[in-house]
Amino acid sequence: MILAERTKDALQRLRDANWFSRAGKPLRKTEECFELVDSWEDAFKNFKKRSYLKLTDEVRVHVWKELQKVKPEVNTTDYKGSFLKCSRTILPLAEKLREEVIEKSGMDFPQHVTEEIQWYIMHTLLNVQFSNLYNCPFFVTAFKLILSGRFPCGWTSKKLADGNFIIY
Repeated sequence: MILAERTKDALQRLRDANWFSRAGKPLRKTEECFELVDSWEDAFKNFKKRSYLKLTDEVRVHVWKELQKVKPEVNTTDYKGSFLKCSRTILPLAEKLREEVIEKSGMDFPQHVTEEIQWYIMHTLLNVQFSNLYNCPFFVTAFKLILSGRFPCGWTSKKLADGNFIIY
C-alpha cells in the first residue's frame, strides 16, 4: 500500500507538532465547546474509563463500515498496509512523547496511555489516508486537538452523537 501525499503530510505535521504544549492551559475561545480537565492525573483517569475506550472502538468500527459502503473493494490488506507504514513513525514518536511528559511533569505516564495515544494517532492517520472515501469527524477533531497541543482524553457522553471531547 502506498501512502497518499496527504498522509505523508499529516505524518510530518505530527513529527513537527509541539505535543501537549497547551495541556493544562485555559481554554481558548475556539475550544469552548470542549470540557477541560485540570491535571495529567485527571486526564489519565478519563482516558482509561471503560465507556471512553468502548466509544473509541465503536468509532473505529464505524469508519471501517463507512469505507466498505463507499468502496467495498477497500480491503483489510489496504488498511493494514497503511497501518504498518504509519506505525514505523508513530510507535517511536509516542514513546518519545511519553518520556518528555514524564520529564516535564515528574509523574509517570502510564503505558496504557501511550498505547492509546498510538491508537489515536494511527486511526487518525488512517482517516487521513482514506479521507477521499470517508472522513470521520471524530478523528478530524482529534487530529486538530493533537496538533494544537491538547491531549484529547475523554468524551462527555456515552454516545458519540451526544458528546464532545474532554481535553487537557
